[in-house]
Amino acid sequence: MGDRILVTDGTSVLGADDKAGVASVMEAAVRLLAADAADPDEAEPHGDIYLSFVPDEEIGLLGVRTMDLARFPVDYAFTLDFCELGEIVEATFNAGHAHIAIQGMTAHPMNAKNILVNPILLAYDFVVQLDRNQTPERTEGREGYLRVNGMTGNPSTATIDISIRDHNRAG
Repeated sequence: MGDRILVTDGTSVLGADDKAGVASVMEAAVRLLAADAADPDEAEPHGDIYLSFVPDEEIGLLGVRTMDLARFPVDYAFTLDFCELGEIVEATFNAGHAHIAIQGMTAHPMNAKNILVNPILLAYDFVVQLDRNQTPERTEGREGYLRVNGMTGNPSTATIDISIRDHNRAG
């Protein structure tokens, strides 16, 4: 507090890249407004600028899904993200999400042979077939990736949630 550092009260997922992003965008807005106010004739011409900060893009775009786009009347938008000191990530990837539901077949373990289908094991079998070279820990720059966000299961059902990202729509 008081040192121009954004902090969270512990009730949000505000991380370092989020704080850097918010701080950078707000600093740009302050400078733009100051230039406009100092001498409108000398300021760089621009149209209306709308800012939106949304959380949870890494876990299914939960924040952006709640945006009221009628309140965001723009023809063009930019996604900004920040990772390392001095780095600005200005490109938006094509984002998809896969929610895979697996229905198993329950049976008592004493009578399970050739009847029981364990959905948790099927979910595991599916995930291990994904190409490990297409995961965030093995990709960089504009390489697309798959990110398994979670798996849940019980003796009768299992689910897998996967983020699918690529800078190339065909990818």
